[in-house]
Amino acid sequence: MLHNTSIETLLANMNLEVDLNKVTVANNVYKGVLEKPKVELIQWLYKVLHTGNIEMNMNQIINSLNDLDSNIIKRLKDPEIKMPVQKQEVYSKSYPILHGVRIYEDIGIDQFISIPCFRPNLTPGFFMFVNTENGMHNGNVKRHYIYADTPEYGIETWVNCVEKLISEKISFSAKVLSSSTNYPRNDALVFYSSKDTQRVQEILVNEVNKNPIRNIKGSLLAKKIVHNLYVADEPIQRQGMHQSFGEHRSNAIADAIQDHFITGVDFKLLLKQRLLSYNINIEDISKNYSDL
Repeated sequence: MLHNTSIETLLANMNLEVDLNKVTVANNVYKGVLEKPKVELIQWLYKVLHTGNIEMNMNQIINSLNDLDSNIIKRLKDPEIKMPVQKQEVYSKSYPILHGVRIYEDIGIDQFISIPCFRPNLTPGFFMFVNTENGMHNGNVKRHYIYADTPEYGIETWVNCVEKLISEKISFSAKVLSSSTNYPRNDALVFYSSKDTQRVQEILVNEVNKNPIRNIKGSLLAKKIVHNLYVADEPIQRQGMHQSFGEHRSNAIADAIQDHFITGVDFKLLLKQRLLSYNINIEDISKNYSDL
């Protein structure tokens, strides 16, 4: 049985018509493969293969950007995290230095400062929560995605998961869509973890099973675990670029599509070559090549 992130599954959902200069993915059509800028093809693939929200309108998103922040803040208490800092003397006054940045906060007697877990403006359209040592992840990072069809379901599920992870003293970070017009999306909720990945997954599976959304199409790039819960590796970034998981995979696929339209060489062969060049596992595109 094919899993949802095999090359064969991806190919079965795609139809490339060079003579008509178009690509079809699950009844969604993109025309002008070679005429339009590649970035447009990447964003289209990102929507149809990963987020699942084809109707996203940038003007609507901007108008409703972070309109759910207040609802999220009401539902969750910020526990804050304590972080070790160095001191810098400026005009006889001590200031804490965190990741090379001077912060105007008082330093505790233990040489720690408390900073918020809430990061509402870190990622446009998302509300971020950081609960990791030193505010960073150590080691290989996994991403867990939860599909949400409405803000109510998304916020409720996200808060329940975050509260459970906090109570278990697990290192993680997470974000939830804070723009109401962005729903539904396959990546409405995203959880990041490294050293505690297995425990994070167990808790997310348990929470999703309590209130699952069944029979969704889901992402073709992230691997399905159960119902509306998916998992993927943090992408290995190419030099000079920083892309999300979905954009990274979509970029590789877009390159292969354009290669095929230009050369006429077998698309499956070109796709494998491009995936490998982006450090993507050709047996399971949710994983990185280094994990083969």
